[in-house]
Amino acid sequence: MAQSKLSLAGGFHYNQDIYFVQAQAAQVARVSKASVPKAAIPKTGHFLSLSLSPPFPPLQQPDPYLWSAMIRLGEIDFINALPFKLSQEEAEFAEAQVVRASPKQLNQWLCEGRLDVSAISSACYLAHRHELTLIDGLSISAQRPVKSVLLFLPTDRQAITTPTTKHPATLFIPDTSETSVLLARYILEQPEHQWPIPYQLQVYQRGLARMTLTQATETGAAVLAIGDEALMLDGWQHPGYKVIDLAQAWHETKASPFVFGVWAVRNDWLAQDPKGNRARLNRLCGLLRHKKYHFQSDKVYQQALVDSLLTRYQTDGSPDTEQQQQQQQQARLHHYLTHALTYNLDLPHRMGLDEFDQTITCLNKHVTTVSDSTGTEAVMPPAGQSPTNHINQKKAQEEAYAPLA
Repeated sequence: MAQSKLSLAGGFHYNQDIYFVQAQAAQVARVSKASVPKAAIPKTGHFLSLSLSPPFPPLQQPDPYLWSAMIRLGEIDFINALPFKLSQEEAEFAEAQVVRASPKQLNQWLCEGRLDVSAISSACYLAHRHELTLIDGLSISAQRPVKSVLLFLPTDRQAITTPTTKHPATLFIPDTSETSVLLARYILEQPEHQWPIPYQLQVYQRGLARMTLTQATETGAAVLAIGDEALMLDGWQHPGYKVIDLAQAWHETKASPFVFGVWAVRNDWLAQDPKGNRARLNRLCGLLRHKKYHFQSDKVYQQALVDSLLTRYQTDGSPDTEQQQQQQQQARLHHYLTHALTYNLDLPHRMGLDEFDQTITCLNKHVTTVSDSTGTEAVMPPAGQSPTNHINQKKAQEEAYAPLA
């Protein structure tokens, strides 16, 4: 086996040979359905011995609650976290059970102890920093126009500055993020925008950004769109609205990168098994950093990830039009992932995080939040499953096993 020159956290070297042997051992554990006490890779040089006791989970991926021997890892299911997305084999290598959800849901589950390690909103880390440890070197940040965090602001000053008690000034916010909402409030409350205070926050569900924006133009409300939905709204125009890229607005005000998301680990989870959990964490962090460096340095890999995203976007019209739209979308996504976003967490990023922490305390307190009308509670999904699909499955199960009247 040829050793890799890339040294990762935890003092081991990562290469495809080790990766292949570990993945094969996991497959044997699955097929035989027997308890495999240990599968060790010969310690030649810096090769790592990998424990398979208890065996890896079956293909259907059991609920994280039942698999406490593995790291319960939260992944953001937005495009901006794509460079860090673990494959099935990579999750097995890191001994991690992966749960994918929106940042806001991951925030909640990590704080409740239902996840051990997760990508979370920077606002969540700042609010719970005494319970969490920040993982160094990993973030989702921006210091230029990012086009995935957009504030649609009405330009009619009279409509903005003369709200009534019955129809107060309203900012529509998504139910998927906390950091972007706080950033939007900070930008909105700057004097140049003349936004009336107090005002209310109206929550809308994920997937309804375009519909919410259409309705908001009729009442003069502001709308915050984030993530994949904001990318789809790039280029949206309305005569009575202006579009503010919040990452750019922050950089013009503070001159530091804005950190949208970080990775954090629960302190009590580390304390449960200091030696074993620290080793698992080092292996996971090493893999995540390796994926980051690979994405930043390998242009072929970058293009492959962008190509994998194109199926998310629908095109219509003639074949020539479809091809042109696909090329434009490909260029946008490539620029977004490789130029608009940064994934480091160095000194400038930490300074930006500190500035954001100070900014939060200065936000106006006379703001009320109105929840969406659905009342749907987020449910912890099995690993690898989206919350929406899990909620639908739970409803189907409840209906199937409902007692007869």
